[in-house]
Amino acid sequence: MKVLIAVPSKGRAKGFFKDTYSWLSKTGRRWVCFVEPKDWNRYFDVLPDHELETRLFTLDENDKGLGYAKKAIYEYVKDKGCDAIFKMDDD
Repeated sequence: MKVLIAVPSKGRAKGFFKDTYSWLSKTGRRWVCFVEPKDWNRYFDVLPDHELETRLFTLDENDKGLGYAKKAIYEYVKDKGCDAIFKMDDD
């Protein structure tokens, strides 16, 4: 079973890196952080270079809320052939 750990995050780049990323990087699981366009630079600055292309997904729009982010996650997963989504908090 292919599972994706999906982490919608907004405005918590440093906390995400300190707490969430430090755990995710040790799981050996497939994970992606979903961020708004206005926050992308902040997450880009804290994630290691080798993680940026596959671990950071930019949503199409800003300030649309969690429901919007969850819909984008669902669409992302459909395209990647995952069987399940584990949504994780960013802190």
